[in-house]
Amino acid sequence: MKRFGIPLMRRFLKSQSGQTAVLVLFNGAAMMTLAAASVEFGHIYYAYRLLVSSTNAAAQAGAQALPNIVTAATNVDTYSAETGDLNATPLLLNVAATPTFQCLSAVSGTLNAPCGRVRSASRGYNALSVTQTATIPLWFGGVIGMKQMNVSATASVAMIGGTNTP
Repeated sequence: MKRFGIPLMRRFLKSQSGQTAVLVLFNGAAMMTLAAASVEFGHIYYAYRLLVSSTNAAAQAGAQALPNIVTAATNVDTYSAETGDLNATPLLLNVAATPTFQCLSAVSGTLNAPCGRVRSASRGYNALSVTQTATIPLWFGGVIGMKQMNVSATASVAMIGGTNTP
């Protein structure tokens, strides 16, 4: 029995058949990992671009209503990517839009758009900055323990009514 088992074991250890199967297995796993990473990065980039475009739209809509900050804040909220608003998308979760009203001397001096004031406001505004934060749920990120990614986008605009300077 000993004699019969030893040559069989030697023949098995010296045999090189099956090496290709191991290489194909490792290469296949590497290719699947790269494909999943590629799809995930594309998904993240697309969702981020949706957030940026909705932030730009919200900022421009808000700037149309300046110096009235109540209407401007309503416009920012309407055109944001928050759930139920005009630019909402299922690719972005927990979206929060935050408008910040400013009186910038650069806008006043260069664009000739003074800081307008509404009767109810204590000071005037001629610029608006909108920041949106969101969470992107990841498709393949759970494999490495990362189920979501937090992103933010900011857009700044000046109010309408200024003059064009050369």
